[in-house]
Amino acid sequence: MLMNRWRTAVLSALLVTLVGCESLSSKQTSAQPLPEQLENLQQWEIRGKLGVKTSQDSASTSVKWQQQAANQYHINLVGPLGQGNVEIIGEPKLVSVSIKGETYTSSSARSLLSEQLGWDLPVEHFQYWVKGVPSPNRAIDAVSYSAEGSIDSLSQDGWLIIYDKYEDFEHWRLPSKLTASFNSLKLTLIIRDWSFNTAG
Repeated sequence: MLMNRWRTAVLSALLVTLVGCESLSSKQTSAQPLPEQLENLQQWEIRGKLGVKTSQDSASTSVKWQQQAANQYHINLVGPLGQGNVEIIGEPKLVSVSIKGETYTSSSARSLLSEQLGWDLPVEHFQYWVKGVPSPNRAIDAVSYSAEGSIDSLSQDGWLIIYDKYEDFEHWRLPSKLTASFNSLKLTLIIRDWSFNTAG
């Protein structure tokens, strides 16, 4: 009698464990991509619209951003930014900006873009923020998450990033609209399309 009770207890425990494992497996299968998966996603392309608002002016431009590796990118801005079409090419130790037939180079993307565009674009962070993950290059000041596990807002390096919308692109859940603010500067990025493994 005692042996039967013991067997029943063991079988019940095993059943609970198996059900729990099955439930956990199901949750992991349907979960959002893990942050390290998104952080390691380095070959991608986005197309969309970038709005720039400063204390003196506001403008918008079409944007095409090809990311080939960490700190290796090719960005085209086409539209009314006051400078005409802008091409930004980044390498690990050199960044070039081409505007109106002139090309300028520097080892610092932020200082070069501030000088030539008149506003800041923190490319070294933005290449991560655009994917919905914090930049690994700076400490996180504050972060909040949605019930699904995606970042709702992020404060890092003096910037506040608000993720207004996520959408499914292929097998990834990625931002389709975000705003990044720093003092009086506000950048609004609306992404129409994400594609992957296209950067060469």
